[in-house]
Amino acid sequence: MKKGLKLLLIYFVILIFSLIFGTFIYALYLNLLDFVAESQSSFSFFEYCKESFFFMMSFVLIFICPLICYYRIRHSHGFIQTIFYILICIFTWIILFPCSSFFKEKFYDKQKSEIEKKNLTKEIFRETNNHVYYFLRDFYTDSTSLEETPTIIIDKNDGDMNFSVVADSADFELYENAKPYREILIKKSFPENIPSFLNFNLFIRRADLAVHKGISFYLGFLTLAFAICSVYAISNFYKWRLISVTTMIFSVAGIYILNSIYYYQGFSSFIFKLTNNKFFDFLNNYFDEPLLCLINFFIGLIFTTIGIVHYFIRSRKK
Repeated sequence: MKKGLKLLLIYFVILIFSLIFGTFIYALYLNLLDFVAESQSSFSFFEYCKESFFFMMSFVLIFICPLICYYRIRHSHGFIQTIFYILICIFTWIILFPCSSFFKEKFYDKQKSEIEKKNLTKEIFRETNNHVYYFLRDFYTDSTSLEETPTIIIDKNDGDMNFSVVADSADFELYENAKPYREILIKKSFPENIPSFLNFNLFIRRADLAVHKGISFYLGFLTLAFAICSVYAISNFYKWRLISVTTMIFSVAGIYILNSIYYYQGFSSFIFKLTNNKFFDFLNNYFDEPLLCLINFFIGLIFTTIGIVHYFIRSRKK
């Protein structure tokens, strides 16, 4: 029992410290997204932390069960520990995750953001789409104002320099090409986006949507949780801990990658051919992406079965 309670203590320690650290780091990232060159930072730690807290809660909960699996590899203490791990998984995915999505929705409905967008500062050269902009005063000082900003625009294709006035608009190319940042100079300070096989924002959006749609849809999303948590079943499969850790890391990464690339456009036609029948039409009434739910369920079932069989074989040998 003491070993099980220790596992529970480790869980809350990891959860709390990861959430505090993650909220702080993500708040800094949000501040960077809104930063404008040569402007005084109006960084409000509290405001940015409010915006980042719920996102980081979901993000941490996605990772915490694999971290507990890693701890179990290093400190394996029998069947009681397994019972507590199951309770931890239930608490994480049945209680904390839906609560996180629910309160996040309530928070953003009540208060989108108290952080005001900064003005693009004057007397700085900003280049995009072979156009160089040089504002003679801060670009858009009031979100309700229709006043235009006097601007020098240089066309790099033919070298022409023109004096013009520019009005604020959502599709302004300095905004569009700077996304997700507000300042194009900040975006150019970092390498171009590298294609990634992992999309954790997608997992969080899927969970939020499933919570909003109802119980059956969230049960479908929980197949991902089942696949992730079931990796615990192979965490004690090998006597050599390094092999166990490596196997666990590749297994968890494989599950995350599979659930990300499933939504790649290159697979859409193939998935449509597999799911274009009455069986999946029926399941679509109760689950989002029923094929992916079935895949996750069978992955979790395979890992769980391997762990149970291995446990009984090892017990008989003893």
